[in-house]
Amino acid sequence: MGRRAELRGWSDAEVRAWMAPRRAAWRIAVENNGIDGGVGAIVRAHNAFAGGGVVLLGRAKYNKRAAVGTHQHEPIVVGDVPAGGRVVGVEADPALPPLPATLPADATYVLGHDALGLSPALAARCDARYGPPPGWSGATSPSMLAHLLMWRLRGLAVGAGPRGIAASPGPAWQEDWPALTRAEQRARLGFAWWVGRFAWAVRRDWWVCLPDGQTPLNAVAAARNALAAGAAGLVTREDPGRERAPLGDHWRVRDFAAVRAWAREEGRPLLALEQDGTPLAGAVLPARAVLVAGHEVRGLSPTHLRACEERLTLPQWGSVNSLNVASAIGLALDLAPSS
Repeated sequence: MGRRAELRGWSDAEVRAWMAPRRAAWRIAVENNGIDGGVGAIVRAHNAFAGGGVVLLGRAKYNKRAAVGTHQHEPIVVGDVPAGGRVVGVEADPALPPLPATLPADATYVLGHDALGLSPALAARCDARYGPPPGWSGATSPSMLAHLLMWRLRGLAVGAGPRGIAASPGPAWQEDWPALTRAEQRARLGFAWWVGRFAWAVRRDWWVCLPDGQTPLNAVAAARNALAAGAAGLVTREDPGRERAPLGDHWRVRDFAAVRAWAREEGRPLLALEQDGTPLAGAVLPARAVLVAGHEVRGLSPTHLRACEERLTLPQWGSVNSLNVASAIGLALDLAPSS
């Protein structure tokens, strides 16, 4: 992961100039009231899809580490929702109309807090509000919603996706949230909370395999995206510890040789998610598969790539050459056929 090869050695100003003609007209606004690391991940996604700008609503401070340097190349402002244009809210509430495949190309899209959604005041200002796309549950994080949103704004969503998601209303806005300590906020929204609220239901018969090891944070983020998308489950080489327990048999710990043998027995092709492959949106995808995703920095090893039947690639318009691995997995699952 890093800058595109053709941009290495360039100044940030030169990279911003290179990005300018690639940018779209739509903008992303984030109600920055406690997502924290999610804001950095959204900035990184905005760079990958070359949006028209990011507006931080509330506070300017956020975890820039999750942006992996892309914030240096993005038009980011702190302020209010721009006046005079269409404002569309996107939240992880399945009770709202699902996010459609076609969206206005010049609107400002507003994302809210993880689990709380938009504050009532901001929701009232939206011209339209959408929930997660078809096939995605209320466990979808704001970062994943941002990726799915921009995926659609770039015209890469295919079909309507699986249906039949029970509408589970999101929790009411919690006015005490800003007063809580970071530890108290994390305790409320632990991974087990999501699994308990949105029980695993398989809607896409794809397993996700992380064979090269991941940080526990990335592994859990991938598991949450698999949960939200209705994938069959997740396989990792290493046991992340207690975070795995709530998923039971939907999270397995196996080495790659065992995964390969099991996939052959079940007739599941191994699909590598890596650069320089078939564009994902144009690929013919099987009904059941094992999606193999590499390390956040190193990608997949040559051994793992050789074992896969096909290599799938996500298009990007930005200055870096990779997406967050958990979000890339989510975009692949978005196109996986429904079972």
